[in-house]
Amino acid sequence: MARRGGDRSRKPLSPAAWIGVGCGIIIIVALAVMGVGIFLVTARPGPPPEAQLGAQPGDAQSAGFSAPPLRQQIAQVERARQSSRPVPVRLTIREAELNDLASEQAPQDIRDLRFHLGDGSVAGQGNITWRGQTVTLTVRAVPTVQNGQVGVRLLSVKLGRIDAPASIQDRIRDQLADAIQQMLSGNVQVQSIEVRPDVMIVQGLAGGQ
Repeated sequence: MARRGGDRSRKPLSPAAWIGVGCGIIIIVALAVMGVGIFLVTARPGPPPEAQLGAQPGDAQSAGFSAPPLRQQIAQVERARQSSRPVPVRLTIREAELNDLASEQAPQDIRDLRFHLGDGSVAGQGNITWRGQTVTLTVRAVPTVQNGQVGVRLLSVKLGRIDAPASIQDRIRDQLADAIQQMLSGNVQVQSIEVRPDVMIVQGLAGGQ
């Protein structure tokens, strides 16, 4: 009688073979995870929520936010610093003026940087080179006042669609705070910062040093 194929016994895999199969599965999973990670980093995210809150023409003026051009305001703060007594100062910073400054003073490693002013928060978005890839950096933060100086509370820092490493988040927080402080010509005792769609208002005291 002919043997039926089903009667043949299969030789079990050796421990070494099982290890090889396991390593192969791990490598496949790792490559898949790496591929997803690269996609999430290099995929361009949508605009931040603040970008969708831009004020309509005339909204800022109707809310009492009319002010001279930003460079003129900065010059006024600089003059106030020369006073022998503390002088109240105020900067009304519009989103368009903030982006004009950003185009001139942005860090060299951030390209196409653009800021958006929302309801209590600020967002910035631009392109950076990270690990050989051009990725979109998106930052959302709330400006704060700490002992008369400008601080920043980060809401999120993302590379593409994933959270940025802590080292990048720390650098961004310091750069944002320094940028706002520099607009105040440095030696200003900041008392308050208010952020609304299309406008940020910084108030404090200058002079008296």
